[in-house]
Amino acid sequence: MSVKLGDLDINKIYLGDTEIKKAYLGDVLIYDKTGGGGFSPIDVADCSLFIDPSDVSTITLNGSNVSQITDKSVYGDDHSQAVATLQPLYDAVGKNMEFDGVDDVLRGTNTRGSFSELTVFFAIEDLNTTTDDVHFNLGGSTANEGRCLYWRRSSGDSFYVGGNILATGGHTTGKTCIKLINSAIDDIQEVYWNKTLKNSEPSDAAQSAGTSPSALGAGSSTSRPSNVKIYGILVYDRHITAQEQSDIETWISTNWGC
Repeated sequence: MSVKLGDLDINKIYLGDTEIKKAYLGDVLIYDKTGGGGFSPIDVADCSLFIDPSDVSTITLNGSNVSQITDKSVYGDDHSQAVATLQPLYDAVGKNMEFDGVDDVLRGTNTRGSFSELTVFFAIEDLNTTTDDVHFNLGGSTANEGRCLYWRRSSGDSFYVGGNILATGGHTTGKTCIKLINSAIDDIQEVYWNKTLKNSEPSDAAQSAGTSPSALGAGSSTSRPSNVKIYGILVYDRHITAQEQSDIETWISTNWGC
């Protein structure tokens, strides 16, 4: 059986029709697709948003502020802000974007509309422990409720999509990686915080189809602005496999630190 650059994906190596995950030259690892190393989240199909502040080449700076961050997915939904006073700070050491919780926001350009499946990874460090705040809006029909992912502390340290509670308890300040798996925005399957399952089959979150572009740091307007550090966002328009989740989580641990 031969080793080849396969017909299935020119960026991968195959033994016959089986993808090779690691290759060694003697005892030296020279190829690694298991997560970290040569793996990238865009190696997983159906990535529709990949915001990665750890990659400085995706950051456009206005002094120390972020005026644009490039979406590394094939959709190219770059998020930008032309007004300097509304731009988040870029932390070049911690490799994150810090939103001030007053009016900072970055906006995309693509309107997602409806979809049937979704997997989201979202790495943040929350700097506010007292108020409602929208960290990430996938593009909803209203300023606050449409497809927003946010903590709502006034309702008991809870995590929400739109107006629906998904999980409670366990939230602390410090870096957190949220994983959300659903069959549609109104049929949430599982919510994880730092790889720990917080809720399985929570109450459905009835949401309308997105009619506005996504936003970072606030709702689709500047409502509920978030005092938060964003380390990265990944969105896949399907349920990804267990192996793909493992590869992505390893990459997130290495690159986003959670």
